Amino acid sequence: MAIEIYAGVHRPMEDKPGRDRWSFDASIDGQHGIVEFSAPSGTGDAQAREFAHDILTRYPERLQGITSTHSVHDVWRVQTPDGS
Repeated sequence: MAIEIYAGVHRPMEDKPGRDRWSFDASIDGQHGIVEFSAPSGTGDAQAREFAHDILTRYPERLQGITSTHSVHDVWRVQTPDGS
């Protein structure tokens, strides 16, 4: 499974006290959408991208609103244990 988290970060918004709501453009096997999640306030961009990748690895159904099957530029990739 090829998971890509795109470099254009949607800045976090306050979710509830002590937590921020993040959203990233992402794709799984070429299907593009958005992944959203809550993380502790103060989480940095790189760590939030890792969280997004981990979420989609465990729960690919969390990719919402599939928008396209075309690739886009400016991609942030994580090497997974299976080499994808």
